Order: sequence, then structure tokens, then C-alpha cells
Amino acid sequence: MPFQASWLQRQLGRELLELREFRGHTTREVGEALGWAHTKVGRIERAENKIDPTDVIRLTRFYRLDDADTERLCAMARQSRTDIWWEKYKQWLNEPYYIMIGYENDATRLLALHNSVVHGLLQTEDYMRGIFETSALIRDP
Repeated sequence: MPFQASWLQRQLGRELLELREFRGHTTREVGEALGWAHTKVGRIERAENKIDPTDVIRLTRFYRLDDADTERLCAMARQSRTDIWWEKYKQWLNEPYYIMIGYENDATRLLALHNSVVHGLLQTEDYMRGIFETSALIRDP
């Protein structure tokens, strides 16, 4: 099975791309400086390959990042390398749902927005009675 990047891996790649561009380097320059093919740098930034934390350290040293940012990016690399439990079910899932499960797996919080007063899961019979009794609508008894 080909590598399926998680949200975290994609975010790490985006951050490394932004760092490279901010420092004004091309993928070829970074690759040559680190002894890599320039295509490796591009694959890392596009999240086409898993990145090892030691490679993150080499990149952050080249970009002259401080220790705190280096450790944060290394932690992202370590967390993004974990295997995905839903891979074995891919043959039965359509592609958008498969990707959504990956985002859901990486999520750290849930935000639900509805145009109702209270989220549907919290609406009780008493709550609904209160809404109807206090509304300005005229109802036939």
C-alpha cells in the first residue's frame, strides 16, 4: 500500500515548505547542502513520504531554527509516523471517507456549529417545551 499522509504529516510538510521559502532557498539548494536529492525535499514538503525526526533536525539546523521550534517539528514527525489503523479497511471505503477518517484520527477537538439554539444532542423534551411555550408563534390549542 502506498503511503497515506496524515493531517499532521501534511502540516509538517507545509511548515517546512514555508521555512524553506522564507529563507529563500530552492529545493535543489537544500538538497545539495544536506547531501539529498532535491526531489526528497519536495516529497517531504508535499507529504508524499514519511519524514524521520533526524531529517527534521538536519533541516531545522540548515534553516537556523531555535531548539524549541526544532523539538516541536520533531514531535510532529514522530507522531505522524504512527501506522494508521484504518488502512486494512481501505478496500471497503470510498476515498473521501478514508481521508476524513485520517483527519478525524488526528483531530484534537470538535467544533459543532448549528443554527439552532442548543445542539441537537442536548435538546431534551423539557427544553423543547420551554422553547415552544415562550415563542411568539400563535398555535391552535
